[in-house]
Amino acid sequence: MLLVFSLLVASTSVSQVPSGDHVTRPCEAITAEPTETRKARGGKKKGDSKESLPPAPKCVEARVSALDVQEYFQKFVRVQQWSIKEQQASEETWTFTILLDKEKLAAYTKPFVDQRIHFRGGKGLVQVRTTEKNEGYTQVLIKATFNGFGESEDTLATRRDVWSLESNGNLETELIHAIELHAQSLH
Repeated sequence: MLLVFSLLVASTSVSQVPSGDHVTRPCEAITAEPTETRKARGGKKKGDSKESLPPAPKCVEARVSALDVQEYFQKFVRVQQWSIKEQQASEETWTFTILLDKEKLAAYTKPFVDQRIHFRGGKGLVQVRTTEKNEGYTQVLIKATFNGFGESEDTLATRRDVWSLESNGNLETELIHAIELHAQSLH
């Protein structure tokens, strides 16, 4: 009788824990412009390539609340001692500017085409967007854009000291990895 009761309790507890129960899962990031829209406008334009599209945001779904995601990221940034300026927070979005020295700028951006520009540093605009999903998950989208500050060796070029740089995804990946570790630590 005790054996039957033990088997019944064991089978009940196993059925309550769903298989594949993960604290994070991949999600499909929203791109700047769907491919169908471009095709509907008449196809590819001259000089248009996949490289000219802005990079898609990094994305993960974590089994934590949207508020917890934003609070954790704000704590993470303080612990990392990042130089943060111009923050804006709302219920679903946290946007901030990070000031970067030339080494960090190089670590977070793709190499600039014109090698005659010497960067002193730069800044990144980081947007963290959270959306509550089903099953207790929150979708976390992270997008960063960068500006580099520097001088050009080309004396005939138009004088300017700010250049737009494309993200290589390292900063976004660093933040995604941090929220994945945070979600795992809670469960």
